[in-house]
Amino acid sequence: MARAPFPGIDKALPAGGRVALEHEMLKQIETIARHELSITVATRRALASGALYLVAALMGGVAYVKSLQALQAQATRALSERGGDPAQVSAAVTHAAREAYERFVAFLAGTDGAGVASSLTDSLVLPAFLWGSLAFLPFLVVLTSFDVVASDLQSRALCYSVLRAPRFSILLGKLLAQTLLFVGLSVIASLALLGVAESSLGDFRVIAALPGLFRVWLTLLPYGFCYLGLATLCSSVLKQPTLALLMAFAVMMALRFIGLLAHIPEGSALGVLRPLCWLSPAQYQSGLWEAGLRGPLLSSLAYLAFGGVFVMLARRVLDGRDL
Repeated sequence: MARAPFPGIDKALPAGGRVALEHEMLKQIETIARHELSITVATRRALASGALYLVAALMGGVAYVKSLQALQAQATRALSERGGDPAQVSAAVTHAAREAYERFVAFLAGTDGAGVASSLTDSLVLPAFLWGSLAFLPFLVVLTSFDVVASDLQSRALCYSVLRAPRFSILLGKLLAQTLLFVGLSVIASLALLGVAESSLGDFRVIAALPGLFRVWLTLLPYGFCYLGLATLCSSVLKQPTLALLMAFAVMMALRFIGLLAHIPEGSALGVLRPLCWLSPAQYQSGLWEAGLRGPLLSSLAYLAFGGVFVMLARRVLDGRDL
């Protein structure tokens, strides 16, 4: 039977009493989040996952920047050998490189003709960072949070926690801690990538890239929350952390496979399955790239809805458990 947020307390409380209860609940969530964050940061797995994410971002950034430099240098050399005017050669190389870069960003975004936000295309490194985050952040989130509830269920430590705070407060506190963790890792990785670009690309300016970087951070929040909710649900369903990890990866892969249904030809006998692709979070990634407000807003709301459903299901599972 599901428990109320504050069991044993009548719902018909005066307004002042409800405010006091809500304030107490927020304090409980904050305390649990600080405690959970300190434990997570202290674990070797969290440190290893964070280090791997940072190293991958740096190596990918260096490789990406070096590739841009090599292509531009090769094009300049090829045109210079034909005896062209240096100024015209430089202008032609810049124009060709810009066109190739925009085609490459459109390929990464997969927006199907919709325009990519200029705040992303104005910076040479942000599209690569956003694409890499969309590809690898779900795995990072799952690896760091698959046992957020399962470890307490396995050790029965949750029995003692629920004596001091409601189950939903414990769940929200753990979610808040994991959210702060992946946001912190994303910020560190992006700043490191900007440092690489600043030191390697002569025409790159960090100040000019900040609007696009802020946009990337905003879009990654609901995106990461979606997969954090998924990991929390799997961690609430299974008491064994390893099984919870395997379940999270299996569900994540299954959802990505459902997203591939969008590529079924309309005239195919399986064309009736195409609408099911909207049940996959992967189907909403392209909207995060689009210019304007509508595309990013709808995609962000979709990811928040996915995460909210996963968290509510985790709450129902946790409330129904006999600890």
